[in-house]
Amino acid sequence: TSRWRYVLPYPLSLLSTETKGPLSLSLIQTHRNKRGGSCGGGGGPDGPRERQRRGDDGGARRWFGGVGRRLSGAWQRRWCGGAASRWCGGGAGRQRWCGGKAARWCGGARRRAASAAQFVKLHNDARAAVGVKAQVSWSEAVAAKAREHASTCRTDHIQGPYGENLWWGWSSAAGWVGKPADAMGSWVGEKPYYDRSSNSCVGGKVCGHYTQVVWSRTTQIGCARVTGCNINGRSSTLIACNYNPRGNINGKRPY
Repeated sequence: TSRWRYVLPYPLSLLSTETKGPLSLSLIQTHRNKRGGSCGGGGGPDGPRERQRRGDDGGARRWFGGVGRRLSGAWQRRWCGGAASRWCGGGAGRQRWCGGKAARWCGGARRRAASAAQFVKLHNDARAAVGVKAQVSWSEAVAAKAREHASTCRTDHIQGPYGENLWWGWSSAAGWVGKPADAMGSWVGEKPYYDRSSNSCVGGKVCGHYTQVVWSRTTQIGCARVTGCNINGRSSTLIACNYNPRGNINGKRPY
């Protein structure tokens, strides 16, 4: 069995060009290779500090199995976003560095990139379905704001520079974590409740999540997913998507 909920977006009637609208978050981020060669500062596999630490291959294994296990989030991102991405996959020389714990970091970066691509595709599919030609693209800056919100596990909107949709849910199924399609299916599922002629939600239903998804002036999205949030006493997944520029502007139609 599973349960899901999503937070109401700001009502269309309450928004104006000055109003800070909804945000977006999720632990989804693109794989970014920021550096060439080894990690700067001598911290990479070929850096002086690392050579001093490892001594030989056995030392390297102890490094990754010991201190490496306690690397901070910033170090993990540095490894997966920088030089370590070059060591993942490939020959045996690379595998010895990305074996064990390090492989999880590098694999995680690929999974986050795949999730980002899925969010972009699902948004653009929904937009194309109603004739919106302008597509959205992924913005790491927008996603960073989404992650900032998602990491709090709060189910209410936080004021910020972007529009925002939130979704959260839980399931008793083993290994369930909530996927982009779960959140997007909920938001796009509001489509029947939006009446374009009156530019309003009908039948007493919510449609603001959907109108933000298809808002034609929005050009960038960034989403994040956090698992293990304690929501209503259950371990839940929280997904947020942020939108730039924000949509749901009072008096404006989404497309």
